[in-house]
Amino acid sequence: MASRGLTTLSELFVNSVQAHPKPDAFLYKSGAAYQQLSSEQALRKAAGLAAALAPQGVEPRHPVA
Repeated sequence: MASRGLTTLSELFVNSVQAHPKPDAFLYKSGAAYQQLSSEQALRKAAGLAAALAPQGVEPRHPVA
């Protein structure tokens, strides 16, 4: 698989969501039932997490553990 110039997992994720959007990319259990999470919803959640980390000094391309 060619990297196409991607250097981070974040870039790979964004490109994947753009190229292959899925309504049920992830499943998570809530109570006794599984709920679907679309790739677009997951991307918004990741962006929200990034926005929450920014005031803490975490910037793009900074490693986090």
